[in-house]
Amino acid sequence: MELIKLPYKIGIPIVKYLSNLGIEPRKDNGGGLSFQFTQEELDQVVNIIIDEPTAGCLQGIEYCRNLKSLSIINKSYSAFSNSNMSISDVDIKIISKLTSLESLSIVGQKGISWVDVTDLINLERLTIERNNTIDLVEGLESLKNIKEVSIFGNKELFELQGIINLINDNNLDLLELDLLNFPEVSEFMPKLLSIQNCQFYETCSSGKDVHYNCGTAFLFHKKTLEIIDEILSANPSNIVDTIILIEKYLAEHITYDYEALEKEGRYHEVNGVKRGLNNGTQSAYNGLMYGSCVCEGYTRSMQYLLKLSNIKSKNVYCVSGKDKIKINEHYNNQLELPDDGYHSIIRVDLNNGIYYCDPCWDSCRWHRGDTSLPYCLKNRSDISQDHTLSFEENGVGGIYPSISQEYIESLLNKNQELEESNTSAIRK
Repeated sequence: MELIKLPYKIGIPIVKYLSNLGIEPRKDNGGGLSFQFTQEELDQVVNIIIDEPTAGCLQGIEYCRNLKSLSIINKSYSAFSNSNMSISDVDIKIISKLTSLESLSIVGQKGISWVDVTDLINLERLTIERNNTIDLVEGLESLKNIKEVSIFGNKELFELQGIINLINDNNLDLLELDLLNFPEVSEFMPKLLSIQNCQFYETCSSGKDVHYNCGTAFLFHKKTLEIIDEILSANPSNIVDTIILIEKYLAEHITYDYEALEKEGRYHEVNGVKRGLNNGTQSAYNGLMYGSCVCEGYTRSMQYLLKLSNIKSKNVYCVSGKDKIKINEHYNNQLELPDDGYHSIIRVDLNNGIYYCDPCWDSCRWHRGDTSLPYCLKNRSDISQDHTLSFEENGVGGIYPSISQEYIESLLNKNQELEESNTSAIRK
């Protein structure tokens, strides 16, 4: 009888699965698990769940020729941890060849940059959530038997290639996308409305989700189109000008929702009446529809307006203040985190570098009379003078200056003059 020896990382979940079927695991001479299986045994494995993933842990899974369901989950992921467990891009290559799969879930993985489902034509359920380094999902257009799709909370994922084909070519029962992807599918409302469960998500730093049905997302989108038209009416001459004017709009039109912080449900309230959803104060919806939110709401509001301008950005978790995260390298890299001050800012990717903006702090200053936007388009070094960025930003480098304060203030002055001229013309 020929036996197939597998690495222990994939052998452990296979042993657990076969044990539930009454198949006792083989032992080595020392009495430990040998992780040796017959092909017949491996053919019986149809479901594998890996909740403590590591790089390379899927090596050998291809021997499970009838595998129908694969779930890789890290529920404990934190942007403020430097030891999150995750599979790697090598594992993604292995997954891309598991053509028998009908269900695939990849959640909370920080070590992968892409997912390829091109050859997984038997997929009926696909979940890709909270994987904060994924910037590409390939092959959605090849899925013709899909029933349920959940792709949201992947902070680096700017655009969902093939999502229109997937929606048009399938009769979906469930579609869950990031709210930032709504502009990509907004023209297909009749098809979206025919989906029994269609939701658009904002994944908050608290771990809570705020989600909206198609109708609510459409109304929000319509409002944001009006806002971006107003902003672009100033005829910005380049991308940098567009970013500055978007941040100016947020500074003027959104106020910080201090009252919501005192409520357990973190919801907005007007004259004692609840408006919006629980945890909505962290959302772009509250920021742009109600003109009130907390820091993450500012970030998400700016992200959505940037998306409409085809400018890539990312929600960056950080801590207010410089050098707030302490690492004891002499004791297993033990972390010391602050008790409070957790914050959200935005990262904007331009051809000439990566810049950070803090629309929340700029807005709070604006309403106190400082209209200079001092936290707009800073390089990593400058923003780090009073922000401690999370470990998600460790790979960001580059030597280039922040956008000068003189340039920003000059643009703001020109914009102010234009607004005053337009107002005067209307009055005449």
